[in-house]
Amino acid sequence: MILFLQLILRSSIIAVFNNIKESVGLDIGSSSIKVVELKKEQGRIELTGATLIELPPALKTKKSGGKKKIREALDKALGGMGAVKGKALSIAIHGSSIYISYVKLPPVDTTRIAQIVHYEAQQQIPLPLEEVIWDYQVLKKKAMDINVVLVATKSELVQTLLEEVAAFRIEPEVIDCSPLAFYNCLK
Repeated sequence: MILFLQLILRSSIIAVFNNIKESVGLDIGSSSIKVVELKKEQGRIELTGATLIELPPALKTKKSGGKKKIREALDKALGGMGAVKGKALSIAIHGSSIYISYVKLPPVDTTRIAQIVHYEAQQQIPLPLEEVIWDYQVLKKKAMDINVVLVATKSELVQTLLEEVAAFRIEPEVIDCSPLAFYNCLK
């Protein structure tokens, strides 16, 4: 239920801030695929559909044939939501697939934050930066320090997700990590 709530909140943020009338949230988890569909009318956001597809036990244990089974489950999940094409898509990446680090930066000029965070990424991400997709978000700026969250995931994982949804001729607006999606919705 909490994952559905996160999908709804993340997808509604996309709809509100990007002035999009319809959006879809997709969460491909280890045991299920969750999809929510939202519609924005007259400044209100309405949940127009929600689907939960349990993945076969063979996929939960990483047995062969996984890609085909995931694609079949995606087809079932997205097919049940009506036409997805033309709607904003938000995809969730799970905490076990991402690296998250909280970093305190010294008080510096805003123009130097990106440079310092890049240095911190080189030091803290346990993989070469060429093998990951990473980003950061400033959480709080205080007089004595700046709190930043640094997030990274393997490029290969993102590429696989993009390939899976490309079969449905849709392109995601946002790829977000589940643990931070809720934070971003509430801030």
